This record gives sequence, C-alpha cells and structure tokens, in this order.
Amino acid sequence: MPFEYFQRVIFLNITVDESENLLFLFDTGAEVSSIDEQTLYKLDLPFIRTGFLERNGTPVNLAFVKAEKLQAGNASIRNMDLAVENLGYMPGPAGRHIDGILGTDFLKYFTVEIDFVKHKISFSKNSECTGGYIPFEMDNNIPKIKVTINDTIHTFLRYESGSSLFNSDSTFASAETESWIALQQGNRGYYTASNSSGMVPDIEKFEAVPVRTFFFVGQKIKYPYLFVQPGQGYLVSPHSVGFFGNNLLEKFERVSIDFPANRICFPGKE
Repeated sequence: MPFEYFQRVIFLNITVDESENLLFLFDTGAEVSSIDEQTLYKLDLPFIRTGFLERNGTPVNLAFVKAEKLQAGNASIRNMDLAVENLGYMPGPAGRHIDGILGTDFLKYFTVEIDFVKHKISFSKNSECTGGYIPFEMDNNIPKIKVTINDTIHTFLRYESGSSLFNSDSTFASAETESWIALQQGNRGYYTASNSSGMVPDIEKFEAVPVRTFFFVGQKIKYPYLFVQPGQGYLVSPHSVGFFGNNLLEKFERVSIDFPANRICFPGKE
C-alpha cells in the first residue's frame, strides 16, 4: 500500500471498524496505538477502561476504547484497545488532521517492508531475510538495537519511526547523555529539527556532533551525526537510551522490520 512521507515520517490510510480512510502515523516508538479525541466523535467505539501511558517522561492517565477491527492494507487485528489522545499538536502532510497512531501493539504481529524510494509499505506474516540483517530486542515494546560509535562507545538506540527530521543526506541519531559526553571532543553545530511523535514537542534546535564511525552490528552508516536532548522528555530517565528514525533507515532504500523474529532486514535495492 502507498504511504505519505512528510518530515521523514510515514503516514498511512487506516480503517477502524469499516470506517472511511483515516490518517495514522506509523510509529514504532509508540507501544500502544491511539485514536485522536476529535476523530473518536465520528466513530462508535465503546469506552472500556482508563490506564497510564508515559508521555514525555511523565505518566498520563488516558481513556481507552475498543475497536472491533483495525486494518492497514490487507493486514488487520481484531479487538484492539486504542488510547484516546489529543493529537492536534502533531503536524500532518499538507496540514491534514492526524486521526491516530499505529503502534507496536499492532505491528508486532507482522513483518513490515518499507520501500522509501517508491513510498510503499506492506504487512505480511512471512519471516525471511534475503540480505543482511541486524537483531533487535524489544524495550517496552519498542525495538532497541546495539550500536558502536567511533569503535569505542557501545550503546543502544531505539527505532522510533515517529521522530521527524528535516531532509538531509546526513544521518542523525539521538544519543543519551553518557554517550554524548564521551563525544564532546568533536565539532558541534546546530540543526533545526522537530519531533512529530511528541517526545520533545517544544524543541526545535538540536546540538549535533559528527562521529567518525557508526555501526549497526556490521552495517556501517555514512555521514553520521549524533544529537542530544539532555534532561528532557523520555531522556530524563536514567535508564533511557538514544533513538533513530527513518532518516537513518531511508539510506538503505528498502528495509523489512521483522517483528516476530526481532530483526531488521536489508534486502537491498531493486
């Protein structure tokens, strides 16, 4: 199915209980799928409970509703619990309203193939890699990958596909504070960025430092930069790790996120 690519994030047409197409953000950094409170008024979804989710490092008590079926292309999951949130602050393509977020509680059942060149995405139950791959572990239902920076710094980064960024040939990832301190000898510059997933919604400028080498378990990344958001949002936690978004994966043109097998596959160019 086609997707819209705006600020380096993916937007899909989703249906909820046979609704008309709704615009959802594809977000591997969201452990729970959600529906916008304005969109909920158009749908007859029953309230089922309240529960806490972490937003910007703070637990927030949210209402949950039940969807009989959530469908993306030919992939569907029945009896989905959706958190109800105000998503009005999130920028959508061409100023469109964002109706919801497709999180890993849906994605975890599928292998998700993304073609960044053709702007197409597919969901399947097949689990095979035709090229190289890197393993990941699930950290609070978010993919987390071991990386090596400058041959000496060993850390983890989470894949958060809802983190937006300006268009760039360079590759950017967010470092947690400890890794950032270890890289302070590098040159730094300022780059304007935003985060449509709302991790740090009020921050526009990030301090970035170039690194010599950046490896994803054998996959070398070209032109890498790391930026830091010290003491803000999710990174307030002493257990936090850095993250990367589609700005990194798009450099490979085609990737498959095999959630059942906990790996990202690199099938190569067509």
